[in-house]
Amino acid sequence: MANDLVPTAISLPEDTRRSQSRVRVTRHRRRRDAGEFCVTLQLPAAETEDVLIELGFLSAELADDKAAVREALEQFVRGAILDGAAGM
Repeated sequence: MANDLVPTAISLPEDTRRSQSRVRVTRHRRRRDAGEFCVTLQLPAAETEDVLIELGFLSAELADDKAAVREALEQFVRGAILDGAAGM
């Protein structure tokens, strides 16, 4: 019964893990082939949302929608990179 006290990780069926892995690899390859890459950023949520709203990339009504915030941030960064590259 000592084993009952040992925490165990949730185990997924092997085919499910392989499917999830295939999906990640496929997305990575598509991004790479399109000349894009994925970056993870840790930003303060409230301040980031406020700036995106002030700059017109995000509506205040969608500030709690993570997908909308992500899209707004992506548009902001793409614009900064493209505008910055054009000014060089």
